[in-house]
Amino acid sequence: MITRRALLALTGSALAGLALPRTGRAAGLTGGGDGDVSTLRLATMATADSPWGRVVSVWARAVEKATKDRFELVVTHDGGPYAFDEVQLTTRLLAGLDTAATKERLLRGTEEAAALSGQGLAQLVPAAAALGLPGLFTSWEHFVAGREAIQGQIEDALTELGFTTLAWGDVGRRYLLTSGVAVKGPGDLSGQRPWLPAGDAALSTLFANLGAAPPEPFPAAQVLKRFGKDEINAVVATPVEAEQRGWTSAVDTLVATPISYEVGAIVIRTSAMAEQPDFVRAALVDSAETVTAALGRRMREQDAAAYDRVAAALQAPELAQSFVDQWGDAFAAVREKLIADGLIPQDVVDTLAAAAEPKEETGGAKGWSSGS
Repeated sequence: MITRRALLALTGSALAGLALPRTGRAAGLTGGGDGDVSTLRLATMATADSPWGRVVSVWARAVEKATKDRFELVVTHDGGPYAFDEVQLTTRLLAGLDTAATKERLLRGTEEAAALSGQGLAQLVPAAAALGLPGLFTSWEHFVAGREAIQGQIEDALTELGFTTLAWGDVGRRYLLTSGVAVKGPGDLSGQRPWLPAGDAALSTLFANLGAAPPEPFPAAQVLKRFGKDEINAVVATPVEAEQRGWTSAVDTLVATPISYEVGAIVIRTSAMAEQPDFVRAALVDSAETVTAALGRRMREQDAAAYDRVAAALQAPELAQSFVDQWGDAFAAVREKLIADGLIPQDVVDTLAAAAEPKEETGGAKGWSSGS
């Protein structure tokens, strides 16, 4: 677990040198005195005590301190009081781009920024869904190389849509966890009732292909309760999320082959950034590299540690190669269908696959074009 002290040191150090303007009153502040405060609202599906949630919260406070508390980044965790899912969250973000939106509409809670997982990014830029395709990557090295290969393309699409990308990060590897049913091969999912997150086309296709019967999508905040009511008996999640949300108490088996890798990013409506004072924009932009670092390697370390804990607490038998191959075939079928249906661009998948191939270094040694 990343401690608050470590995150404060990591995030705050990069912002310590920022200073407020010495003269003049910055535009975009409310009121007219020295105590004026500018505000941005950021929402995330991450829980407050999750690694992502902690990084975002500590970053928010670090930026506030760098601006001498003349800026407030209001962070709402876990979908907010109404338990929004990421489809609803991105809808609210997009609503703020409507130039006809009234002040009253914005005051009802439309966020200016969000820390999104891959599912949320895919609602804004469909090509981003390729990063979460089942079975496409076999290691973090593969995934990081692929992410960096299309990161610029996704950022350009977000820019055209009206968003500024502040930071990138990794969320974790997603695994299938089950309750009361032994799942080894994909055929064992037939007739089971897994949770299906809203907007997750890859999981929806996988479950449909395998004959699973998920209920209608509902927010992550309701998963534990639905387990208790026996409405679901399986969930696909990162080990970190399973621990943070208490889902490990409702399941007994972990299928020890990752389904996919999940990316994350922090985005802000460009118009909302433009309304901020210069020193606030500087604090946000100057901290982006540090936040990206905190959400990269450190998140992958947290993912590995959480997997070890969850695997030790549950049944997580090593799969025979025949079952691993069956899962590989099932994942390939999902990728092929999503491409055939036009939901994932073939050229993006090709770019990811090429980026994940080992690169030849000087002297013939094999290495990776991107570090982990």
